[in-house]
Amino acid sequence: MCSETGLAGRAERPSALMFRLFRKMSQEEFLHEFDALFGYGNGFRPYNFVHLPWTSLAVVNFTSTKACADCFALSKEVMKFHRCCIKGVRIAARHGLQKNLSDFFWRVDSGAYVSRSPLVFACGAPISLDQARQWLQSEAKDFQVVAWAHSVAKPGKILFDL
Repeated sequence: MCSETGLAGRAERPSALMFRLFRKMSQEEFLHEFDALFGYGNGFRPYNFVHLPWTSLAVVNFTSTKACADCFALSKEVMKFHRCCIKGVRIAARHGLQKNLSDFFWRVDSGAYVSRSPLVFACGAPISLDQARQWLQSEAKDFQVVAWAHSVAKPGKILFDL
């Protein structure tokens, strides 16, 4: 049973890392080396978004801030002792699956050139971009309902009786 709640992946604290790569790689090559380097695989993937917007840059969003922090620390150690595909690592600008997907779809929808699509995972399994977009749209609707409720709420007033 999957412990993730839907595709959640929202985060206030850092949950995404950017990796500079030594060489040009496809997303599949990067994932293969990344999983082998950090011991991921066999159904265990602590990330839900992987995107190589350029062939020498990878953005990985993790399912928790702890997984992100662990990978960040391990990356620093791995780069000291092993010659691997990673040349550098830093905290990414966007955190959480929702923000990373929103940014990607905004670029696509605005007609910007996008060289490749991200890989998106739910409970460790790949999902299509159509499924990711549907999830993102449902999250946006949920957010709009909550925002509306907060905008009309008055102290002590019950809006919904569950």
